[in-house]
Amino acid sequence: MPIVTVTSTLPSPPAAFTGRDGELGALSEALDPSTHGSPDAILITAVGGLGGVGKTALALQAAHATRARFPGGALFINMRGYDRAPVAPEEAVLSFLRAFGVRGEDAPIAPEDRYSLYRSLLDSRASMLIFLDNVSEAAQVVPLLPGSTRHRVPVTSDCRAADSPWALWPSSVGRISTLVCAAVAFS
Repeated sequence: MPIVTVTSTLPSPPAAFTGRDGELGALSEALDPSTHGSPDAILITAVGGLGGVGKTALALQAAHATRARFPGGALFINMRGYDRAPVAPEEAVLSFLRAFGVRGEDAPIAPEDRYSLYRSLLDSRASMLIFLDNVSEAAQVVPLLPGSTRHRVPVTSDCRAADSPWALWPSSVGRISTLVCAAVAFS
């Protein structure tokens, strides 16, 4: 039986974060688990923009600013979506299971069973923040979505890429894109 140990796997907040008060406020508000959208949809809050403009710094700042709103804890993973070897969701879920105290030998072998265990562990907890950094495609996100609408999923992505899940978002060189919140309906 897994021992639930996670409180937060968030990296430290940026030491020298300045400006972007408007974006920080909007993101913090969007992450609020007491804000309910559709009762049958998971709220994904995404920050897109060119590489190096501060997407992760902004989202981490917001995550730390809102951390107290997530008594169930916070999970973080860099999906390395634009590296030569991006993190597959099958690897990411193992990282999350370890954060929950599931030892490697106790993790299910089949990816679908890993996702089921992950969602069961999430379902047994109060609101959690599940931060997916540097995502390059929707296929990296969908398997890691919780089965409950009380959790929040901030995602960062380089929206320049034509195959990016966020390619339709407006962006401008050197700036962070308009903050977009998307509700993903359960299927």
